[in-house]
Amino acid sequence: MLNGLADVPVLVWVVAVAALLAGGRYAQLWWQCRAHRPAEASITRSLGKLYDGLAKYARFHDDGFPDSFEGEEWALAHAFTVRGLPRWGVDDRLVLAYDREARHRLIDFPCVRRGRAVLLATGKVVVVSEEQFEQLLRADDRLRDSLGLESLGV
Repeated sequence: MLNGLADVPVLVWVVAVAALLAGGRYAQLWWQCRAHRPAEASITRSLGKLYDGLAKYARFHDDGFPDSFEGEEWALAHAFTVRGLPRWGVDDRLVLAYDREARHRLIDFPCVRRGRAVLLATGKVVVVSEEQFEQLLRADDRLRDSLGLESLGV
């Protein structure tokens, strides 16, 4: 049995050990991120509820967008930065709201990066890294400029 193992080329052993180390590191990162998943899921659900509230407001106010987020019905909005719109349904590619700070953890092997939840005008919530977030807001500002909307700055 041991004689057969000695016949295995060194390259195969190196690859096998590297694969085991990489798998172990990924498992370690996954385990570290696991503890934060319930809080992150809550943030994502809250953005979804905010979208539902905005859509309901638009239905009852001729596709309008709230001027302010005062009052109990907008308590969720205070946890996020909301980017205003002149009216509902301007363009589905716009960003409606996002986390005020990076509260998500993303596995970007071999490390963990911070990320933010972003609510798009379609109602979809995506979690992006800080680098992607900055690019997304710049693209959103360019889109707002091209649509003749006020650019909100990054």
